[in-house]
Amino acid sequence: MTEHPEKGVLTFDSPLIKSRFVRRKNRFLMEVDLERNGERVDVHLADSARLTELLLPGKTVCLSETDSPKRKTRYTARLIENQFGNGLVSIYSTLPNQLAECAIQNQFIDGLRSWHHTAREVKWGKSRFDHVLERNGRQLILEVKGITWVDNECAFFPGAVTERGRRHVEELEALHNEGSVATAILFVVQRPDAKEVRLADEVDPAFCNALRKAADAGVKLFACTMNVALTHVSFGQVIPVRTEEISS
Repeated sequence: MTEHPEKGVLTFDSPLIKSRFVRRKNRFLMEVDLERNGERVDVHLADSARLTELLLPGKTVCLSETDSPKRKTRYTARLIENQFGNGLVSIYSTLPNQLAECAIQNQFIDGLRSWHHTAREVKWGKSRFDHVLERNGRQLILEVKGITWVDNECAFFPGAVTERGRRHVEELEALHNEGSVATAILFVVQRPDAKEVRLADEVDPAFCNALRKAADAGVKLFACTMNVALTHVSFGQVIPVRTEEISS
């Protein structure tokens, strides 16, 4: 994708190819029928979440294509029609990180406006974190989490059990408690139709409890949505993160 950081926009490098979802074969592979000729092909799925509300037979899936001999599949899923049939959702796992960097550079997020982006994919302690920001000689470690699951204008995370995510949260809390750096998590909802982010305790209670503990300790939580079109994605709006448990 091509970044236009001054606009907060990421454009696809070539027109996406439309297809119809058939089935998910495994965690990272789906089967679709190409609209242009009806051919049934395997497609790389770069999203490990359950996606059960999105991966429905007949749903439109938009693909990128490559002829690289190093690839096992020719196609990669980029977007999918939402469960309501009235919009698109990004299902490509690197997009949230790219959009986060654009948002930081454009100062779209109030709590991060005074921080300047300095590095991405940085090893810190036992883990590798997504971004490092700096302000007046102090550093901030920022981890980005993408969300595709939205129901009734509420985005839920996580979409699957994530031990790695829980470990990241615990390490961010430890770094915050040490006091040497600031720490934060940015949830990027990969669709525009969410008004808030909530925790999915029924999916991964260990992660949710770790996040609540980290937030109580002082790890900052931010969230934003993503506008999604066939040619590009862009920053949507800042939304709140609510950590209280949903009463049954």
